[in-house]
Amino acid sequence: MVFALIMAGGCGTRFWPISRTQTPKQFLSILGPATMLQSTVARLDPLVELKNIFVSTNRTYHPLVARQLPALPQENIITEPANRETAACIALAAIKLAQLDPEAVMVVLPSDHHVQDQGRFLALIQSGINLARQTNGLITLGIQPTRPETGYGYICLGERYTAADGQTYYSVNRFTEKPSIAKAREFLSTGYYLWNSGIFIWRIPVILGAFRRYLPRTFNSLQVVQSHLGTPQEAEVLEREYPTWDKVSIDYGIMEKADEVYVIPADFGWDDVGSWTALPRVLPTDAAGNLIESNHFGIDTTNSIIVAPNHLVATLGIDNLIIVVTPDAVLVCDKNRDQELKALLNRISTEYFNSELL
Repeated sequence: MVFALIMAGGCGTRFWPISRTQTPKQFLSILGPATMLQSTVARLDPLVELKNIFVSTNRTYHPLVARQLPALPQENIITEPANRETAACIALAAIKLAQLDPEAVMVVLPSDHHVQDQGRFLALIQSGINLARQTNGLITLGIQPTRPETGYGYICLGERYTAADGQTYYSVNRFTEKPSIAKAREFLSTGYYLWNSGIFIWRIPVILGAFRRYLPRTFNSLQVVQSHLGTPQEAEVLEREYPTWDKVSIDYGIMEKADEVYVIPADFGWDDVGSWTALPRVLPTDAAGNLIESNHFGIDTTNSIIVAPNHLVATLGIDNLIIVVTPDAVLVCDKNRDQELKALLNRISTEYFNSELL
């Protein structure tokens, strides 16, 4: 059996002020009429049946998931009792899915990425499923880099292999998280590095074995929770144990330490849509390089992103700016500094106490 786990608990701060803590970007229609979460679920059809798709989120977003995915069985929404990063989220899902099929394959995906070629995406996911069944490896998909991106993690390729289905894959030498621009340029020039897509595939016994070896404190507590699943004490035990689990990403906690990690090069038009500057890569721009989602009038306006539903925005002599207008907040930002938006919001949160704006 194949299960898909979609992780939908993030706060989406880099798309402020459209994205707010109460409604982060995975629940917004940023790239089209469907929300990013809805698009992620639809993308898995027909490879994974809806009954085998699970969404992990926190208590605040549980109602949003249920509302946006009304056909998803309620029991397929996994609620995290606390924010303990992706390793804990995946561990909890793994023991719940093991109840349904202890030998199943898990496909783990973020809820807010863009994929241009769904057919190619599904074909590579299927190759990853095949490889997971044939090995004891942890499988990830790596994206061929097209620019020296400092906001992504990188995967250094090791030995090359060919799977039984003809798919090329590599062992992983190491992971490098968000390098400097100089290091990113070096990675790009060598041809031996791929971007880390955040998409993982493995058999449930393999990932649980990795938790046992590399995050033993979490694994020991996980066993306590697993022994109470389906009992009247399940909620109480999970509430007590989950906050004690290692607060670490699956990349740092497992993938960077594991011995048998494989990467499949992927070419399906991927973007993590991690910030405003990602939008011109996946949405059309005008002749001057502007992405406009607004009633806009501009003179000498170039290479800018202007998002202002229900507002007139007039610009004169600007270049390389992000302008986002909502009913209660306006963002004006140099495109080259959009990675600093989280720091700006942290400062706003300490000096301006209207939490509804964040």
